[in-house]
Amino acid sequence: MQSRITSQDQSELSIIEAPHPKNTLNDMSGDRFLYFTKSVLSTSYPSVYSHELRKKHGANKPPQLMALLIEFFTKTGMSVLDPFAGVGGTLIGASIATPGSRRCIGIEINLQWTEIYKRVLKENPDLLPQNMIQGDCIEVMDHLLAHESILDIDGREISIAEKDTVFDFIVMDPPYNIHLEQTMSGKGGKHYAEKYANRRSDYNMRSDNECDLANLATYDGYLDAMSEVFQRCYRLLRPGRYMAIIVRNAYQHAEYMFTHVIWRDEQGQ
Repeated sequence: MQSRITSQDQSELSIIEAPHPKNTLNDMSGDRFLYFTKSVLSTSYPSVYSHELRKKHGANKPPQLMALLIEFFTKTGMSVLDPFAGVGGTLIGASIATPGSRRCIGIEINLQWTEIYKRVLKENPDLLPQNMIQGDCIEVMDHLLAHESILDIDGREISIAEKDTVFDFIVMDPPYNIHLEQTMSGKGGKHYAEKYANRRSDYNMRSDNECDLANLATYDGYLDAMSEVFQRCYRLLRPGRYMAIIVRNAYQHAEYMFTHVIWRDEQGQ
């Protein structure tokens, strides 16, 4: 049996799909809004937008997942910031977000990753280009907070006027913790890495930049640096809006460090 949607049905569907008039958070219908509030989302995305290039970054995120986050926390045309942009998953997510794209600025310290984003744009000419800035995120955010101009990787000038509302959403996947030669494998780690493929990886997450947070000497130093990042994010985020952080617990020197629940008092304990 075939079914046909009439113009009246289409009108009713558009009413159903429209966000509630009091919904100032996003453009989602009630059904989509409720779906996102589930505790666990099972996702499976196709490998698109030059995935073979982007997967060189060991922590690259599916642009479709980033688009979902952006769609929930913003409306069409709003602005997004990613201080640890990597190969541009958030920027691509902002470009493909529905029902319309968002403006996005990404900051990435590693030239290797910003070059990959440039290549992704060349291989996907229909993808809306966003602003990627290559540099230390703390330094770049200080320029933005001081209303100073800064250039993105394509030479476009970016600045924030004092009257601007700045960013409506900040999302980041920061370095999870400092780099160690080996973790969780003990003295026999090399033996297992040689024998089992799932114990080794060709992902290169290191850089020689002294400002790279992953190159800090101690885990406490990493947490202090992230506090500096968060302070700047707070000042750049429009009042009443949100920041989402993708985080993983750490394993440092045979001890689990529960990054997602860490709290320190004024004495740093």
